[in-house]
Amino acid sequence: MGSYRKEIRRIMHALSVMDNAYCRWAKIQGIKDNTLNVIYALNDGDYHSQKQLCSETMLPKTTINTIIKECEADGYVVLHLPDGHGREKQICLTEKGRQFADRVLKSVYEMEDKAMESTLAKYSDEFIEVLEYFCDSFSGAFDENGKRAGKKAGGEK
Repeated sequence: MGSYRKEIRRIMHALSVMDNAYCRWAKIQGIKDNTLNVIYALNDGDYHSQKQLCSETMLPKTTINTIIKECEADGYVVLHLPDGHGREKQICLTEKGRQFADRVLKSVYEMEDKAMESTLAKYSDEFIEVLEYFCDSFSGAFDENGKRAGKKAGGEK
């Protein structure tokens, strides 16, 4: 197997540049970058559990919990139990939350669209599938290595 340090560093840098752009935008809007991530996830009009938000944003449950409490206090989200089934509360934006999300995300969506249009003019949309595949392979390699490391350390039998 060859060494792909240069290629991996390029991808890591590119993803860091993208993450940093969202962080800068959140700062301009006067909100935390993690709050931007959660509002972005909630702005699809669906109800979400904290577990779903953790999975979608890759943020720890404690961070999601804190953000949801802050957003609830600001009147941006409402929590409810789904029709008596299950214990996990469902979270969605209130009307005030939708207005907030629209204000914060309108320009984000425009900038994303501009970047996507430019990228698709040069490359096919297959690049998205390729990036997803790489990220899944990357994460899987780390998961597998972690399991092996745990076995070596006596953590797993």
